[in-house]
Formats: sequence, C-alpha cells, structure tokens
Amino acid sequence: MPIHIFHIETYDAEAISHAVEEMFSDFRIPVKGKNVVLKVNLLRKAAPDQAVTTHPAVVEAVASYFTKRGARVTIADSPGGPSHLGQLMSSYRTSGMEKAAKNSGASLNRSLRSKIVTLSNSATLREFPVLHVFTEADILINVAKLKTHGMMTYTGAVKNLFGVIAGLAKASHHFRLQEPLPFAQHLVELAEYVDADYHIIDGIVAMEGNGPGGGDPRACGVLLGSQNPHSLDKVACEIAGIPFKKVPTLLIAEKMNLLKDSEFIGELRPLARPFTLPDSLSVTFLPSWIPAALRQALLSRLRPLPAFHHNICIGCGKCADICPAEVISIVNSKAHHTVKGCISCFCCAEVCPVKAIGAHRPLLSQLFEPKSK
Repeated sequence: MPIHIFHIETYDAEAISHAVEEMFSDFRIPVKGKNVVLKVNLLRKAAPDQAVTTHPAVVEAVASYFTKRGARVTIADSPGGPSHLGQLMSSYRTSGMEKAAKNSGASLNRSLRSKIVTLSNSATLREFPVLHVFTEADILINVAKLKTHGMMTYTGAVKNLFGVIAGLAKASHHFRLQEPLPFAQHLVELAEYVDADYHIIDGIVAMEGNGPGGGDPRACGVLLGSQNPHSLDKVACEIAGIPFKKVPTLLIAEKMNLLKDSEFIGELRPLARPFTLPDSLSVTFLPSWIPAALRQALLSRLRPLPAFHHNICIGCGKCADICPAEVISIVNSKAHHTVKGCISCFCCAEVCPVKAIGAHRPLLSQLFEPKSK
C-alpha cells in the first residue's frame, strides 16, 4: 500500500494542490454526485498559525479536488467541549475553514445531530453517538494534523477520527477509559469502524511539546497521505523522531496486525532534531512481574496531573465544561482543580485558549519509561 511523502516547506497553494492530485491519482472510487465529507482537526477555536488545527490551505486543496470532479463536499468536525452551533461556526471562521469552504465550493457542516452506533466486537466501548454528517458520507477523507498529544504521545490520522464522536461524549469516553492503552484500543477500534477512504496528515507546520492544543508550532515541511491510517501514523512518528514504544495507538495497531508493509512514494527523512514530547505523558508500561494490585497503585502515584497557572488563567470555564471527572471549578475568576478524582486525561489543557494548564509529572515516573526503539 503506497504512502505518499511530499516535502513542502510552506503552505503554497500550488504545491499542495499538486501533492493532492498525486495522492488521489490511484483513487478508484467514483466521486461525481457523491457526498464527500472531509474530517478535519478543529480541536478548539484557533488561528491557522498556532498549528492547533488542520491548515485551511490543505483543506481547501482537498475540497477543490473533489468539487471540481462533481462531488458535494462538506467540511466537518466536532470540537472539544459542549456542542453548540455558535461555537462551531466561530471555530470554522477563526481556523480559516470558512474561507476554505468558500474558495473551494464546499459546505460547512452546521448540523449537531448524532446517532448511536454499535461496535459489537469492541473490547472497549460498544455504543456511542456519532455525528450524522459522518455516518451519511459516501466518501470520507480524514485530513489530520501532525501533533504531540498529552495522553497518546502523538496524534495524527487515527486519533483525529475520535472527533466523529459527538460533543461531550468524547469526555465521557476518557472517563470510562482512563489508562492510555485501553483508550488507544478504543481509538484503533473506532478508526477501523469509521473506515475512512483516505488519510492525509498536515505536517507542513506541526506541533511539538505540550500538544495537542498547548504546544509549540514546529516547521516540518511534510504532507503525508495513505489509505492505511496506522502505517501513515508510523511514518509520521518516524519523521518526527517519536519512539514507537511511546505511542499506544501504534502498539495496539501492531498487536491487531493493522500495520501493513508500505511502498514509499517520496523520501522518508527524519527531522534532524526529534520532537519535544509532552510533559503530561503517563507511564504506560510497568514490569510484568509487578502484581496487579500493586501495579494499579503505582500507576495512580506515577500519573501526571494538570498544573493550573493562575497568573495566565482568564477564567473562561472551558476546562470545567469539558472535564469528564468534574473536578475543575471556577473560583474568583480562576480555574481550580481537585486532585482527588482527576483521571489525568488533560482534556482541560487541550481546550485552554491561553495555555494556562501545564503538567506536574513525578520524577519517579521517568524510571518506568520504555526505551526508545
């Protein structure tokens, strides 16, 4: 299965359009008259240069490819936090998706309707709400962003598909699957259920550090595409210098035999300096000889916790709204956190618009980190 690797230094429209044409050169699915949905990354309201969202230049190029071939194209996502149309439209506007839709002839999804879907063979969660726009797509194109992630280490093609789940239901999934490996299992199962027709990762400017919302933009100059999201994520991590063993979704994909041998179209060139990883990474692995009861006690003590910087906090309440454990409150116009009950999902940090939430990570946890592979 081919993986396309394009080295594009800036968001040049002509270069990106050429890359998209090349990616879909072997796309055998008829598109004329079809309902094509682009699943973008709209984690929260953010301008394109912050590298929080998929860049609109990439989205516009993909949308234009399909509208020129007679498809009806819709740009869609379910950002973090409570779902309401005003928030969604504001995210479209600030992220540049509104302009991308106008320039390409695409539409923006304005419907918050969802339906309950069932994964009968799931080892994790079997029923949850998915936005109608994704269940009604004839063709689904996953247009992700290359970023680090506080819980999953890395987010790209597979993790981006978590956004098909409606609104705050995503936070409840974090609460029900509190450890990285079970949550990664859920993400991989969800990606297999969604079964997007093609996956693109925007890494022209990516995010490192405390991603996916509070990290730093990192110029990587790559645009990637493949029909296999797991192999595509593996390539993205190799380019970013992110160790395989620190990415739970890749470990689960390997266990499920979802990583396929791939033909590279373009050169795989790792960056000279590996990505800076999040401060909030949890310990995922402990030695197998540790008894189960002790293992759980150790994990709870080694788990990183959110650190709230009150000198930066603006008291907007977005962190409290999204917290699945309901341990954040706004007191005197500042966010406050109760340690007891916190599940260390770092959803609060993902949606904070001013990067006021960091991480406190026990030094002892570094002893249990897996060695780089």
